[in-house]
Amino acid sequence: MKKEDYWEGIYWSKKDKTILRLIFGTPLVLGIIFIIYNFVFGKSGKESFLEEKSKLYFNGKIVSEYRQWEHNIKVAVLNDGYEYPLMGEWEKFIHIGDSISKEKDSLYIILINGTTGERLKLDYREAVKKWRSDFIQRRMREEAK
Repeated sequence: MKKEDYWEGIYWSKKDKTILRLIFGTPLVLGIIFIIYNFVFGKSGKESFLEEKSKLYFNGKIVSEYRQWEHNIKVAVLNDGYEYPLMGEWEKFIHIGDSISKEKDSLYIILINGTTGERLKLDYREAVKKWRSDFIQRRMREEAK
């Protein structure tokens, strides 16, 4: 028996070593394959976001607003109690007293201003397009300083 076959007084045969390698190596290899598969064939963050937003549906009048402390997101509370977290670009358009509506499987929100009656269509696809360009513009401003 070789000295490297012992570990803290325990004898490890070749069979034991092979079993341990399979027990610890298989999940590691499967995890790496899973990550690579999702990176190559999985949905992008934008696609997942749009799919999630298309499933939402609500309709009501905004009775109050508050800002979530944890994420600094403005939340509109509708008259039926539904709480809708607003996208940052849309915060300036949505106020208490406005009516807001979204149908299932659509990617836009209809907003009716409570004082003027003006209708506004807020599209998630347009907001997602701006994410990348806003990030690039911010980066360029920081580099210019």
